[in-house]
Amino acid sequence: MMSDDDYDRVAVHESGHAIAGALLGASPQSISLVPVPESLIGGMVQLRFRSAVNADDIRKQITVHLAGVSAERIATGETFQPLGGDADIAWRLAQRLYGIEANEDVLQAEIDAGIERAEALLRKHWPTVQKLAEASRAWFHVVDEFQCAMLEAGAEAEALEIRADGE
Repeated sequence: MMSDDDYDRVAVHESGHAIAGALLGASPQSISLVPVPESLIGGMVQLRFRSAVNADDIRKQITVHLAGVSAERIATGETFQPLGGDADIAWRLAQRLYGIEANEDVLQAEIDAGIERAEALLRKHWPTVQKLAEASRAWFHVVDEFQCAMLEAGAEAEALEIRADGE
């Protein structure tokens, strides 16, 4: 099972993506806030963006991809850089703005600006982020307990099969 701190972090992170996406015009397709055992992935928000035809559209997408870490930063007061899939996608989007061969300082400045945009947006709507995160935490616990029960049931069934084969 995930720790309460992990539940909180994932719930706030994914809620940040969902709220920023909705506010910036993306159509929510699904919000999957499911703990994945032994993984850093605790959830996923699938949003459908309209085609990014101009710099403004691309910056909106960068902002949404960085909204998860921005929500974590607001909730914890800690300053840290985004890692993993969200950061990779934001970086590739910044490359679409400036070109694949763009100077890393220029791309990093765009990422930093995306974090600032996301934090400003989420601060304005923080009570909504918190409400979604609270609902998500409760659901996380239910799903996590279900997954643990299924793993235990699978292990018990496997042990019974081994005993039956050995007899």
